[in-house]
Amino acid sequence: FQVKNPLISCIVPYFNSEEYIAECLYSLLNLCHNPLEIILIDDSSTDYSNKIVSDIIFDNSNKNIKFIHIRNITNRGISYSKNQGIKVMNGDFFFFTGSDDVVLPNRISEPISYLELNPNVDIVYSDIEIWHQSKGKKVKRGFPEKMTNQNAFLYQLKRSYFWSGVLFARRSATQEFDDTLSSAVDYDWYFRHFLKGTSIHFINSSLASYRMHSRNSSKNLSKSKKNVCDILRKFDFNDVYRLFCNDPNIDNNELNLSFAWYHFTIGEYQEALRKIAHINTSFEKKFLEGVVFAYMKNYTKAYECFSHIYQENPEIPESLNNLSVCMVFNSENTNTVKKHLMRATQLNPNYLDARANLELVQKTNFNHLKLKITDRPLRKILTHIDNYN
Repeated sequence: FQVKNPLISCIVPYFNSEEYIAECLYSLLNLCHNPLEIILIDDSSTDYSNKIVSDIIFDNSNKNIKFIHIRNITNRGISYSKNQGIKVMNGDFFFFTGSDDVVLPNRISEPISYLELNPNVDIVYSDIEIWHQSKGKKVKRGFPEKMTNQNAFLYQLKRSYFWSGVLFARRSATQEFDDTLSSAVDYDWYFRHFLKGTSIHFINSSLASYRMHSRNSSKNLSKSKKNVCDILRKFDFNDVYRLFCNDPNIDNNELNLSFAWYHFTIGEYQEALRKIAHINTSFEKKFLEGVVFAYMKNYTKAYECFSHIYQENPEIPESLNNLSVCMVFNSENTNTVKKHLMRATQLNPNYLDARANLELVQKTNFNHLKLKITDRPLRKILTHIDNYN
């Protein structure tokens, strides 16, 4: 049974967002859906963002939009604020919006049409437009070409492709976020839903602009990687692996590669190597092998892997970067290292690891322990093209 004109709830947590919150709200007000409920949770802001929000609510009080404005007594974090929004929402469907993001005109119409056509689906994720504000660029992120609704979980084991800013869900799919996590909360939320049997699909359309700026929480890479590792360690995926092994629609090589990335992430390096031992040689297999050996400090074997990739295709910048790091640890010619790193930065000027490594090796007495191995193949569209931690 479908409600003819369902109430949609949009949850917008914010903290010190005076620079962006107005643009975010106006993009929501321009959505062509009625009725709409906008729930704003102020996480104890100390700037003018609360006043900006209050003024916009007052100016639009005559529209057929319901506003709920909540202020946390103390700063509790984005997960706590999302949970507060979930507790008070009234919608038949809901979605989240970052206070620094802008939703596109079909942010509601496209996913709600999908869910109406697919009544057994609980959550649908869309793609996103990455907005590098400092560069004046907007580019479609792009899901992996081979990812489908059937194998999307395997791709999530490799890295996070879905986050709450691009989900659209039925009210029945409500679930609180883990507010003990400082980042990667969407990753945790996805896996908890998957393991309890929630039906999750994705659509390729970009339905929001994700604004990149200096205060993005995802720029703290070291903290995010630790949280991802902690999240994956708390789940037992053995039953999932066996289930996929018996699924004729799942490619066995893709299955073992994905679980190899999972084992690598949680530090089970030998199990990662075991998972890919019988997979036909491919770029991804060789790259993962090289990274695993590098993390095991076996730089001779890591060098062999990245050297193999370089010989097959010398135009892959992340392999050039990792080959260079292995060469340093194997005490090879520094001039060749500089040449490879320079080439990597030419192939992809936004590649931060290669840029940082090149700056490091150009110093007279550099600390080789500060060199960075890139532990995942680069995305086609890089998220962070400015400095990250």
